[in-house]
Amino acid sequence: MRVLDRKGREELDPEALTALEGADVSFVGGPGYLKHIGRPDLLFLTPGMPKHAPEIEAARRDGVRVTGEASWVLEHYDGAVIGITGSSGKTTTTTLVGALLEASGTDVVVAGNIGRPLVEALDGRHPAWLVAELSSFQLETATVSPTVAAIVNFAPNHLDVHPSIEDYFQAKLNILRFQGPGDSAVLPFDDAALRHAQSAFKGRPMTFGGPAREEGAFEEGDDLAVRLHGERYTIARASRLRMPGRHNRKNVLAASLMALIAGGRPEVFQAVNEGFPGVPHRLEQVAEKGGVLFINDSIATAPDRTVAALDAMERPVILLAGGYDKGLDYAPLATAFDGTKLVVAYGKTGPRVAEVARTAGLHVEEADGLEEALAIAVAAARSGDVVLLSPASASYDQFRNFEERGEAFRRLVASL
Repeated sequence: MRVLDRKGREELDPEALTALEGADVSFVGGPGYLKHIGRPDLLFLTPGMPKHAPEIEAARRDGVRVTGEASWVLEHYDGAVIGITGSSGKTTTTTLVGALLEASGTDVVVAGNIGRPLVEALDGRHPAWLVAELSSFQLETATVSPTVAAIVNFAPNHLDVHPSIEDYFQAKLNILRFQGPGDSAVLPFDDAALRHAQSAFKGRPMTFGGPAREEGAFEEGDDLAVRLHGERYTIARASRLRMPGRHNRKNVLAASLMALIAGGRPEVFQAVNEGFPGVPHRLEQVAEKGGVLFINDSIATAPDRTVAALDAMERPVILLAGGYDKGLDYAPLATAFDGTKLVVAYGKTGPRVAEVARTAGLHVEEADGLEEALAIAVAAARSGDVVLLSPASASYDQFRNFEERGEAFRRLVASL
């Protein structure tokens, strides 16, 4: 067995190297590491690894089987799996499914792209349900689909890694592609592309966000409800949810539908849904100072996420946006600027965000980084305003990940 890594030996944790040596695993790293693939029996890729690199394509042509962690676990795990993907909302929905099943007394493990590796989550256990958040990168190599599979939404993303939006879309569809007739596919009612794509697969189609007359999950007045097997269950009151925004109501609908399909007890759903505070870095209320509310939505690594965040705001907004460029179109931001009084654009994509905002007639200020952007926002903010960090961009130009960016925002706000 060999481990190949773009980092050289000197860049790795010495303990990791010692562990590899103890397991009799050879290591090759640094520039040109992919030239050492050779013709193994199995090529096991990490999620972020470009799946279409020339060396990997050559291995495929030579008959090498190419797989990854998610595909391997789905193939070898013989229990029931709920798999959740989407361009946004995956972590919130996945966490909530786990909470609903746990409150129902179900033995459940939550893992995957949410932060806990799938292989570690199993760890010899055999829970009644494994709830897995699956990214497009994990699904690219999938050849098995979960028992219950959901695509909570679809919008352009990760075009700095995927060769095209069609490649990204097809990777997402792998979560449904290999289902059998007894499996369930959960999709948003209002996404025509996803509903059309699902018609080609074998799983039982279920939708959320549709009309109340259909089976699935829906809004009816202030009620969030699920209808399954002819029974209707109220699973939350929209006005009582702690998570703001229409997109979060959809997350609650999708999670409740999946939990009910998995045998959850609907009588406990309302308390769980209405008490759920959300997940850090997702419309997280950090502090209120001088009547100004500071909200951390660092998870917004693409414009559609920022559109959803702006739509959820009920107070005048000062928006902090910008970051690493994933090759996305920022024009959709213009559809959600009602109620935005100032855009502070920063980072690599700052000029593109600023151009869209100015074209929409907004006042715009530009900054080099997050700290300067927040200082500009604080100077402009008045009691009753919201200072919203929702960057519409990835973080990699200034931070290791969106969590680090969100934590930096928290610290900066705390120091005001």
